[in-house]
Amino acid sequence: MKPGVLVDGGLVAASEGSSAGLICNADPLDTNKVDWTFRSTGDVAPTRLVSQGDVLAEFTDRFELRSGLWGDGVYRLTIRNLSLNDSGLYACNEGGVGGRH
Repeated sequence: MKPGVLVDGGLVAASEGSSAGLICNADPLDTNKVDWTFRSTGDVAPTRLVSQGDVLAEFTDRFELRSGLWGDGVYRLTIRNLSLNDSGLYACNEGGVGGRH
């Protein structure tokens, strides 16, 4: 079974052990205020992966965040070495958790 993530209403499917890239478009003026969260099936609350533009320490071995060139407001979260545990809903929040999606 392939892990999958739902982003902006779309499903991203990838094979276990491969990588997946998720794209977020945010206000280019909020360059350091993008959070990514993850919620797997059955989770009550999301897990924060990226806070204020920085990947949290416990996720740096598999998650990488890159912003677009020239401050265009495009942020790409890459997840490496996918497993079934990575299946779930990922959300990009502009302006911190609870901000705009």
